[in-house]
Amino acid sequence: MTDMEDGQAGGTWDFGDYTHRCYREAFGPVNERFWIGAAQTERRRQALDGVYATIGVTERGRKVSIPAISALATA
Repeated sequence: MTDMEDGQAGGTWDFGDYTHRCYREAFGPVNERFWIGAAQTERRRQALDGVYATIGVTERGRKVSIPAISALATA
């Protein structure tokens, strides 16, 4: 993941927004079954943030502070 992937919308979309309209114009109707809107995406990201934080991965993967192997061996 890079800082540029998020874009202004944080890598999300919603029905009727610019991304949705462009996709619809290019490819036709959006099958809702395969798309996750912005609110649900954020809920899922927050759940993953909690899981990843327990192993030292924070800021949505932009920061990693995994303890040294030697520290784990003495724990």
